[in-house]
Amino acid sequence: MLVLAHWDTRPWGDQDAFNKKTLIDGADDGGSGIGVMIELARQFKLKHPAVGVDLLFNDVEDYGVSEVEDSYCLGTQYWAKNPHVKGYKANYGILLDMVGGRGSQFFMEGFSKRDAYQPMKMFWDVANQLGYSQFRYENPQDAAITDDHYYVNTLTGIPTFDIIALQPNGSFVPHWHTANDNMQIIDKNTLKAVGQTLMQVLYVNPMAY
Repeated sequence: MLVLAHWDTRPWGDQDAFNKKTLIDGADDGGSGIGVMIELARQFKLKHPAVGVDLLFNDVEDYGVSEVEDSYCLGTQYWAKNPHVKGYKANYGILLDMVGGRGSQFFMEGFSKRDAYQPMKMFWDVANQLGYSQFRYENPQDAAITDDHYYVNTLTGIPTFDIIALQPNGSFVPHWHTANDNMQIIDKNTLKAVGQTLMQVLYVNPMAY
């Protein structure tokens, strides 16, 4: 299996209402997914999971320009074309992007539904069985996000789904690419919902789909 997240942060808060050139922390957009992966690595050292898991820390995800095709997710694009192991394959992949914000809801993102519906539904089912109803089965406005998983899917053929916080209208959450994406927005309950579900999947039923 493959679990991935990007560790870089948008260099400027281009969505900020007051200063679109301000430096931002990226506590959720970048930091939260990496935090979950670091804890995964700690848990793996204590007890090996039921299957082999590769952790992929990506760079240069968030430096793109919306109007320029393929200008985001540059690290993932490079890795997908030049994998660390020739011919690398995984049963499926899980992308963690913006998984720590207070009050986050995780809808079924469009490209994930298209390319990795079965493992994604399995993950959502486990989350809801654990009581984490913020994992929603809807896809508001048919939202499809060109995120790292898109390039894993299209360039490697590994079915990969995106866990990313969205608003009910399909838009990004309000703190996205603003100065408000700092530690004040991070909620341990959101991180627990994602992390505990991920642990349950990896240790108990990784291939149950």
